[in-house]
Amino acid sequence: MNGVLVTVTVCQTVARPQNGDLAAVTVCGAVAQSVNGVLVTVTVCETVTWSVDGGLQLLRSAGPLHGP
Repeated sequence: MNGVLVTVTVCQTVARPQNGDLAAVTVCGAVAQSVNGVLVTVTVCETVTWSVDGGLQLLRSAGPLHGP
């Protein structure tokens, strides 16, 4: 990164019932950095749901991407 300022914020929530057969993970991250004096901001939100045996997996990603 050569001295540019980078800020990363990540929030993660994991929900799992007692039997452990289903898990839901939500991850939201924001990254802001300066690239040659231009501010770049990236925001990513994902929701992942899966069964422990791997039989089901759902991925949803949504977020604005701003770059130079």
